[in-house]
Amino acid sequence: EMRERLRGMRVLLNDELKKVAPDHDFSHLVRATGMFCFLGVTEDQVNRLKKDYGVYLVGSSRINVAGITPANVKYLAESIAAVL
Repeated sequence: EMRERLRGMRVLLNDELKKVAPDHDFSHLVRATGMFCFLGVTEDQVNRLKKDYGVYLVGSSRINVAGITPANVKYLAESIAAVL
């Protein structure tokens, strides 16, 4: 079911972020529901994600969880960690 997949991807992203950015708490990702959630990074960091890593999200740091896959979650987490 899609809801379970989305939850699984939020958990996977949180787990990867714990590895690469242990000083930051992204546990809110796991508590979120639905297809979208907020990373909680600044607009400046969002712009760096777009420009330097090809990670596209809106200025408020809202991401489409459906776009996260086991194949890209490590790159996504590493990119987020790089702009923190």
